[in-house]
Amino acid sequence: LDEILMDPFHNADVLALLDEQDWRAIFDMLDATTPEKPNASYECRVQHLGKWRWFRFVMQTLWEEEPPKLTGVIGKAVDIHDMRTNLESLERMASYDGLTDLLNLTSARKQIEARMKAHPDNSFALAFFDLDHFKNANNTYGHDFGNQVLAHVADLLRQNVRGADIAARVGGDEFVIFLEYHQEVESVIRRIYTSISGGDFQGFTICMSMGVATTEMVAPLFSELLKAADQALYAVKQSGRGRFQL
Repeated sequence: LDEILMDPFHNADVLALLDEQDWRAIFDMLDATTPEKPNASYECRVQHLGKWRWFRFVMQTLWEEEPPKLTGVIGKAVDIHDMRTNLESLERMASYDGLTDLLNLTSARKQIEARMKAHPDNSFALAFFDLDHFKNANNTYGHDFGNQVLAHVADLLRQNVRGADIAARVGGDEFVIFLEYHQEVESVIRRIYTSISGGDFQGFTICMSMGVATTEMVAPLFSELLKAADQALYAVKQSGRGRFQL
């Protein structure tokens, strides 16, 4: 940019630096300042040398004293891209399972509890499943193959759950799916179940047992849903595996 711009907010190069919503957020933030509280800061991505990078804007509004009148702004933009991306990487590592790239149980629980709290009158279901005879995969082909099976199941899960559903790996060969439903839940569960179970991965048959609990059956609490789904899963295993049960 030129060092001096007489009409910056009608300058295409200036406007292209930030998304429109970020410009609007900055203007709103500056409008909210007062002579007593003139400072503001804002973090967003900036178009820099053809790439988007994270910057922090540190700003101070300037005022005439009597009567108070906003006359301008001074400030600077600090490149925080490396710090921000490192932080995001650490947050992702803490939230996601390293093998399957699904949410881990702790992060899934937080999201599930927040969803139910935000929509207390909606109907939700939690499905808890594991892979039948998974130990055979490890014992016959080795643990590396077993990990490939788990990653394959996670890919199938991602392909067949809806955008708003929450899928997570609990540990080992155990997974959970949390979803909202509006009429009846069995058809949704059946679609997900049949899309994953019964397939083949390099000679190993993917088969799973699943227990399902709903907020119509138990209190809308994660612990209660997981407990009820676990009990349903246990009943499936006791009766021969290879199916789902509500």
